[in-house]
Amino acid sequence: MTGDIDFHSAQDAANLGLSIVDPGHHIERIMVGGVRERLEKDAEKAGISCGFIESAIVTEPFKFM
Repeated sequence: MTGDIDFHSAQDAANLGLSIVDPGHHIERIMVGGVRERLEKDAEKAGISCGFIESAIVTEPFKFM
């Protein structure tokens, strides 16, 4: 899994019978809430008292239309 693979590397991988997942940069935005929830559960299980805040900062430079 990668966020950035060039065309020829993808071709090489295909020729070798390898599978590559390339969802692109910034795909992590869809996981922020789930990761926060997981960290909260793991911290609670471990007896750690702390909070986790989801970042609202968006660094995606592209606008899709």
